[in-house]
Amino acid sequence: MACLQADFPDAELALILGSDCLPDFPHWYEPARIIERAELVIANRGSLPTWTSEKLADVLRLPKHIAIRQTVLRIPEIGISGTDIRARVASGRTIRFLTPRAVECYIETHRLYRRSAS
Repeated sequence: MACLQADFPDAELALILGSDCLPDFPHWYEPARIIERAELVIANRGSLPTWTSEKLADVLRLPKHIAIRQTVLRIPEIGISGTDIRARVASGRTIRFLTPRAVECYIETHRLYRRSAS
């Protein structure tokens, strides 16, 4: 994110993530720095609740002077998640028709999400 800010100093950055990612967000690398640099745009994921800014600040133990900029997107559920896509690729199952063909080819070409051989 720091690189993006350096390359585009006047841009307003946003991180788009599903509400299903919020419980893991406190375990990301430097989540407080992400909060300081970007607005969170949170897409609802079915029945999973979207955290309030107050709850997120509490979970992250943010100092009071750090304000969370957060927008919640109410979008229709389509039943496809990044977690499922990654799991399918890791187990050798197809992701055809679940992503655009270009995304499928990119994942295949760069061998993303493959389990390493033990």
